[in-house]
Amino acid sequence: MQTTREPFGFTSSGEAIERFVVRNNAGMEISLINYGATLTSLRAPDRRGVSEDVVLGFETLAEYEENDCYIGAIVGRYANRISGGRLNVDGSAFQLTCNEGTNQLHGGFEGLNSRVWKACEFKDSDASGVEFTTRLMDGQDGFPGNLDICARVSLSSKHEVRFEFTAVTDKPTVVNISHHGYFNLAGRHSGNCHQQRLWIDADAYTPVDAELIPIGINKPVAGTAFDFRIDKPISQDSGAANGQPRGFDHNWVLNKPLGKFAKVAELSDLQSGRRMQVLTTQPGLQFYAGQYLNVPATPTRQGFESSAGICLETQHFPDSPNQPTFPSTLLLPGQKYAERVTYRFDVI
Repeated sequence: MQTTREPFGFTSSGEAIERFVVRNNAGMEISLINYGATLTSLRAPDRRGVSEDVVLGFETLAEYEENDCYIGAIVGRYANRISGGRLNVDGSAFQLTCNEGTNQLHGGFEGLNSRVWKACEFKDSDASGVEFTTRLMDGQDGFPGNLDICARVSLSSKHEVRFEFTAVTDKPTVVNISHHGYFNLAGRHSGNCHQQRLWIDADAYTPVDAELIPIGINKPVAGTAFDFRIDKPISQDSGAANGQPRGFDHNWVLNKPLGKFAKVAELSDLQSGRRMQVLTTQPGLQFYAGQYLNVPATPTRQGFESSAGICLETQHFPDSPNQPTFPSTLLLPGQKYAERVTYRFDVI
């Protein structure tokens, strides 16, 4: 295992950003920057041993600052949507900032994706990576409580990219942290992902309204376009979303017990032979098919077309603070938030 560290430019406010490149001894490599604790590159070998970048990313810091698609970033303090930006925590009402119409998305205007994190390298017995830390202040984007967050991102000798999230608070608050990577197993600039195959271990999903807010029930996937219990091409049923808006951008209710670390999804590309298995402790999986992705090409970069990458975001359910039947996201002083997700790569 080898880790290198290099400058990656300055933010618009003048803060220095660094890039960390971690390589294992079997042809796999990840790159991370401390702006948004962002995964900027993930190179994985195909069945012939040829490595390609299988996540979307940019070459310059300015592009990350200007883009609003959360590409490769850590998102929170509350990943996904909160209806009306409204919270009731421990008997007190809070009005959050609303950065998506009348709702809040991914923690608001000053979420984790745009933070400059502290960063240091670390080594485990079978992995090397970067530990990112930051603090979200009490009242930031309307949330209660100072929240100290640690995100450990590593590459293992077993071709696993691991994300481990922990957080503590000094006031009752809500926490939901996720990785917002866009994956394309055929390669970053190979076109859309329509024919890549997806399996999700979920018997139900959470239907949403026109603003992508869950309506408060779990609906069986059987007989619907949302049934990925047998793997199928991503585009196979994308036009038959059973009255749901905007195609696939929904939360699947994972079958595993709450808190258990288990395999919950698998993405594969038959042409290259690359396969990615997703394992997590989280109760939900937000599958976004990238249909609204539109990053135009410029003279200095290639663009990303619609569905050039897909997101498999393990997390708690959207709008959980306002949905009493959903698993709780409440974090109290003295408690520790701890969740993880692993993306495991091999070939078929």
